[in-house]
Amino acid sequence: MKCFGGRKGITCREFLKLASAGVFFSTHVGSNWRSVETLVGNPKTFEWMVPPVKIQRTRYKVKVVLKDVSEHTVAVGASDGTFTFNP
Repeated sequence: MKCFGGRKGITCREFLKLASAGVFFSTHVGSNWRSVETLVGNPKTFEWMVPPVKIQRTRYKVKVVLKDVSEHTVAVGASDGTFTFNP
């Protein structure tokens, strides 16, 4: 997938009673993760402002971590493939 700067939607179809949904991205195919935002409850959708880049960047991934009211991780989902960010 190729992404250009701007807003991109992330959809969560999990309907558990959630306390939070953490959104993360990796610049190195998942070897490290940076927090985008932690959302309260289950927002079901999240519009992420893709960070601008000066040159084409490959190997990005996105991950969502869902936690219940006891702060236990109940689900983790990451993008199957990588993204390319274009200037």
